[in-house]
Amino acid sequence: MGGGLGHLTRLKPFVQSALEAGHEVSLVVKELANIRAVYETMPHHVFQAPYETTPGCAITPISWPETLMVRYGRSKKLSCFLEAWYSILDLVNPDLVIYDASPTALLASLEYSCMKWTVGGPFFMPRTDMPFVGIMPNASGTPDVKKRLHDSERTFLDVVNQALIQTGRSAIANVKDIIDQMDKQLLTTIPELDYFGARSIGDYVGMPPSDVPGIALPPWPAAARLKVFAYLKIFPGWETFLEDMEAIGLPALIYTRDASNALKGKLKRHIFLESPASMDEVCSQADLVVHMAGSQTVARCLHAGVPQLMIGTGLEQIFTARAAEKIGAGLVLKPSKSGYGEQLEAAIALAKKGRIKFPEERREMLDGAYFNSHVKAFMQELSL
Repeated sequence: MGGGLGHLTRLKPFVQSALEAGHEVSLVVKELANIRAVYETMPHHVFQAPYETTPGCAITPISWPETLMVRYGRSKKLSCFLEAWYSILDLVNPDLVIYDASPTALLASLEYSCMKWTVGGPFFMPRTDMPFVGIMPNASGTPDVKKRLHDSERTFLDVVNQALIQTGRSAIANVKDIIDQMDKQLLTTIPELDYFGARSIGDYVGMPPSDVPGIALPPWPAAARLKVFAYLKIFPGWETFLEDMEAIGLPALIYTRDASNALKGKLKRHIFLESPASMDEVCSQADLVVHMAGSQTVARCLHAGVPQLMIGTGLEQIFTARAAEKIGAGLVLKPSKSGYGEQLEAAIALAKKGRIKFPEERREMLDGAYFNSHVKAFMQELSL
């Protein structure tokens, strides 16, 4: 919990299965420093993934093309990243490429004939069975929004095609071509948590296992109304939130990298952990888990049935939190200038009802074994 290793752990079962089958594996990743924390058996080749380091435009995107335009708004910039990916793909000459939240690699792969699988959450797996590509839940159906979706999709297509032509590739006719080149779309969630709506294109393979180790939990704060665990990053109003937790009788075990010594000294009743905690212990012992609405944490809590209070800051986390709240898995914390006492009382009331009931067949998709079994089945189908 809090290891920041999500993409590496999601790809790990594919890498292990391929190595066990005797395939040659190349891994192209952004988080080079974290590889040995996840992989005991290293892939044959490891490459640094090309990635954008400069800040994007300050807009709230309402579609997948707009999300990419935030980073790659100019064809000249995009063409440089495509050239880097071409170099890697030409050197490796793959039979199968598995993409995890790597849209630039998808663009670079358009004219390669290898098998292509994409794996990840809904945010990076846009739907193409609608009038526009990857329409997000924050997009309304008004005429102005429809025009914006149309215009941004055409602008994105122009930028992509200019970059493709600049690098000696052919233009594409539709943004959907980027996604439709995939042989498999593997969604690491369940239909109920797919905030774009349950879809017929793609396979729901459940949540990948999370085997990032964590420390054993210390004793819970004394005289607390509930056993509360909080995994937090800084967000607007978070000091008030932490103060209100103490005031309302909810001192918690807290793991955060963002609390100053001064803040810790002011909050005497909370217990701040120095390292991430064991998620298994958290879910088995806590009455309530407060967290930043990461998909892995939402899924682990839902699998255990522990009620959640979710704080979404990025779009992906906000959408995930809303989907979890919709199925009764927890509550979404809303920004407040007058304090959080009322929302915390609502969370207490939910937690006092006990464990969240969820259909067994869906719970099975959230423990990692379901995901691993599908990965093995998919890899056994290969005839490389």
